[in-house]
Amino acid sequence: MTGVFSQPEASATPLVLKREKLRELKHRELLVFPFFRIWDGHTHAGQGIRSNDCETFPWLVDVHRYLSAFAVAVSLWDHCITLDEEYWAVWVNRDEKTLWTLAYLVFRYGSDTVLMFTAYALSGTTNVSMGGLEIHLHSRADLYCLQVSGLLLVAYRIHTLWEHRRFIRVIVYTTFSIFIITSAILLGLGGAENARNVIAGTSPVRSCIFSKKARLTAWGIGTMAIFDLFLVLMSIVNALDMPRTRNTEVLGRLNREGAKSFLLYYLLHYVLLFGVVSPSVTCFSPVTRPGWAFSSIITSRLFCRVSMTESKQGNTEPQPSDSVELEDLDFSDIEKTSCSSSRGILS
Repeated sequence: MTGVFSQPEASATPLVLKREKLRELKHRELLVFPFFRIWDGHTHAGQGIRSNDCETFPWLVDVHRYLSAFAVAVSLWDHCITLDEEYWAVWVNRDEKTLWTLAYLVFRYGSDTVLMFTAYALSGTTNVSMGGLEIHLHSRADLYCLQVSGLLLVAYRIHTLWEHRRFIRVIVYTTFSIFIITSAILLGLGGAENARNVIAGTSPVRSCIFSKKARLTAWGIGTMAIFDLFLVLMSIVNALDMPRTRNTEVLGRLNREGAKSFLLYYLLHYVLLFGVVSPSVTCFSPVTRPGWAFSSIITSRLFCRVSMTESKQGNTEPQPSDSVELEDLDFSDIEKTSCSSSRGILS
C-alpha cells in the first residue's frame, strides 16, 4: 500500500489499528508504504511496533521514493535513446500488424503511466486522498495486465522466429493462455490474502504493513517465471534448429543480441520471486518498480529489433518482374545446338 496522507497528532504510545479504521484516519503527511513482516517476525495485528523499528522507517521511505523515481528516469531515458528505432519499427512500419503495434503501445506507454503515478504518489510533495490511494492499489493490478501484454509480445516474437508455423503457434499460445490465467487467479487470491493481513498505524508507526507474506502471490509470480523459462527454451531450440534462408539474419541477430534480452527478462521475474519466497527478505516491494521498468525496456527493444530485421528482410527479397533482361538469358544451350546442327549439315 502506498500513498500520502495528512499528519496526525503526536502520540506517545505506538498504536496499531485495524484495516476498517483506515478510512477514518484524518492525517497529514503520513506515508503509507508496502512493508512485509516486521524485522523479528513477531509483530502481528493488535500489537505495537517497537521504537527501534520506527527509527528504520524513514530509511525505507526514502528507498521507496528514490527507487520509484529511478524507475521513471530509466524508462524515460530509454525512450530518448531509442526514439529513432521505435519510430521506424513501430510508427511507420507498414509490415507490422496493427494488433501487435497496439499491444506494444499499450504495454510500453501504459507501464510508464503507472510508474509515473507511483512516483508521484510517493514523492511527498502532495496530499493524496483515500480515493487516490485506492486508484494506486488498482494501478498495481493494471501493471500486471500490462506485463501480460509484454509476455504476449515476446510469445509472438518466438512464433515469428519459427516462420509462423501453425504447430508452434498452437504450442506457444496454448501455453501462454494456461500460464497467464493461472497466474491471474493466484495473484488475485494473493491480493485478497494481503487485504486480510493489512494493518495501519498512527504517527509513531507511520506505516501501513502486512502481518505476513501472501503465499499465493509467490505462486502467481512463480507461474509467470516458469512461462518465461518456457519462452527461453523455445528460443534456444529454434536457434539450434537448422537455419532457414528466410530467417537466417533474424536468428543470427538474436543469437548476438536477443539472447541476452531473453535471459535478463527471465531473471527479473526470479528476482521478484525470491523477494516473495525468501523469509530473510522483509521488504521487496521497492524492487518491483525498477523490475517492471527494466522488463518494459527489454520487451520493447526486443520487439523493435526483430521488427526492423524482418522489415529489412522483406525489402531485400527479390521481386518478380514482368520484363526480361537480355543479361539474364543463358545462350550457351542455343550455341551448342546451332554448332551441332551446322556440323550435321556439313557432314
